[in-house]
Formats: sequence, C-alpha cells, structure tokens
Amino acid sequence: MHFRLSCIAVVLLLSMLQGCAATSGKQGSSTFIDLGNGIFQIPGSSLMWQKEKSPLLESGEEALQYVKNLDLGGYRDWRLPTPDEVLALHHVIDFGKAKEGDQGIHLKGDYWCEVAEDTIMAGSWQDKASCELTRFYTPNYKGYVRAVRP
Repeated sequence: MHFRLSCIAVVLLLSMLQGCAATSGKQGSSTFIDLGNGIFQIPGSSLMWQKEKSPLLESGEEALQYVKNLDLGGYRDWRLPTPDEVLALHHVIDFGKAKEGDQGIHLKGDYWCEVAEDTIMAGSWQDKASCELTRFYTPNYKGYVRAVRP
C-alpha cells in the first residue's frame, strides 16, 4: 500500500516537472536595440531608454531632479518610468534573446519609478519561485534612475 502511494507521488511529481519545462517555452527574437548616444530601445516599442543607469540616488526629489536635468542624445524630455515599463525591460531578458549585460545594459538593482501621479518610489522586480515565471514589485528607499522618453 505505501509502495503504491509512493509510486503515485513520484508519477505526479514527474508530471508537474514536465509541465514546468513545457511552460518555459522557446525564447523569442527580441533583444535590446542600441540607438547610440547612450540610448536604447526594446523592439516594437517607441520608448527610448537611457543606457547607463544614474548614480545611486537617496530620494525621489533627487531622482526627479536627475531626469529634469538629463540631456542625452539631444533629448531633454526624459522622465521616470513606471514600474510596468521597467518590467517590460525584464521581459526582453525573460522571453527574448537578450541577457543581463548585453550591449552594456544592466537591469539588476532598484530603480526610481513613477508609481502614480505625484508618487515616486524606488524598487525592483523580483522573481517568484513557481512553475511559471512571475515577478512582484518590491519597494526600497533608494535606487538608480534609468530614464525613459517620451
């Protein structure tokens, strides 16, 4: 009786593991597009991103001042991204061909974002351990800026 239950548990575990492997899927063709002048894009998006992250900033006011004064690639209309826009960068690594550090673009770390109008927060997207890739946003008190436009 115990042997039969153990065998059933092993079969169920193997089925679940195969299901996890099946959901990982093949990566797409997306990678970062280096536009030069310290700017890059994600394929299929009109947003332009600052390639190099800022120095570590201790407050939302510092982050806002940073983007207000940023003159990069001849553009001065840089802004803080939303958490979902930062997540889109991670999706290029998760589901595209890009890897952390490709073309000098590093995403690890906490970044200042505009969470809602007049609400600025530093934070990062963390992986959640599960069969499928899921992420959750974790707030922090300091971070970098990776400015976006428009």
